[in-house]
Amino acid sequence: QALAEHTGINAAGELPGLPEDEMTQLNLPLKGDYCPGCGSATLLHVEGCKKCYECGYSEC
Repeated sequence: QALAEHTGINAAGELPGLPEDEMTQLNLPLKGDYCPGCGSATLLHVEGCKKCYECGYSEC
């Protein structure tokens, strides 16, 4: 219970947030590098190479 109060997670294990219709109205720009292997936004530049920490893809 204390952890749920601290993190804001409800009894269903979900974070409270905006209703779906309000979330789609935000129209935030997408930024970041997406992995061509898995599509995740975890593609980082490490030691001069692009590496995905989700699937292990590397451009070196």
